[in-house]
Amino acid sequence: PLNYDSNYFAPGQTRYVLANSLNIPAVEQLAVAGGAEAMVGTLKDFGVTTLNEPDRYGLALTLGGGAVKLYELTNAYAILGNMGKEVKSTAILKVTDSTGKVLEEFKPKEGRQLVAPQLVYLISNILSDKDAKAQGYGTYWANRLHFKGEIGVKTGTSEYKTDNWTFGYTNSYTVGTWVGNNDNSPMHPSLASGVTGAAPIYHDIMEGVLKNTPAEKFPRPDGIVDVEVDSRTGQRVSEYTQG
Repeated sequence: PLNYDSNYFAPGQTRYVLANSLNIPAVEQLAVAGGAEAMVGTLKDFGVTTLNEPDRYGLALTLGGGAVKLYELTNAYAILGNMGKEVKSTAILKVTDSTGKVLEEFKPKEGRQLVAPQLVYLISNILSDKDAKAQGYGTYWANRLHFKGEIGVKTGTSEYKTDNWTFGYTNSYTVGTWVGNNDNSPMHPSLASGVTGAAPIYHDIMEGVLKNTPAEKFPRPDGIVDVEVDSRTGQRVSEYTQG
């Protein structure tokens, strides 16, 4: 596997490799975490129903080796925004008759806790860190992906540039965008990067959604600890490491 720009980097902290969508660390992490079968099981908990052949995907699954539906993956990010609690997607919120009388109305139910809120908080804290993203995206696009408050943002591009995605979420709103060709042919290189395809669409939608809403922050659960770590290894600072 290659990183998006085909370059290799020295060992890096999870914050920076996740924030900047580095591919090689993602493959290595999936191998450590139990491979495609474990990942498929987790994604099913998060509402993704289309991945059913883990043996065929292998470790390429973490780089887009399997096809998923936009609304299902958007719903998975909404679960992160809901601090790891289950969210059920629905297309119809309310049905009324010609007089305005409500005939049917969707009422969300309290979902299961699918993953520890501490883990979700750490992921969201990384994905909302525009300073960490600046390393790979550049300062301009790192800022364009974010607005007021805290927003977890993730971009992705599948192999051969056939799909380009951007997802963003707060505690209250989640936006998922996709661009590509209907015949699954590769897109023009100028349209298929992590920030020139779906990201501008995501930016305009999220900007409109958040325009008249208060800034939000991801609630910090008990059990999160701040410690000083070595800038190179990510381990706790000691007399043998550098700050």
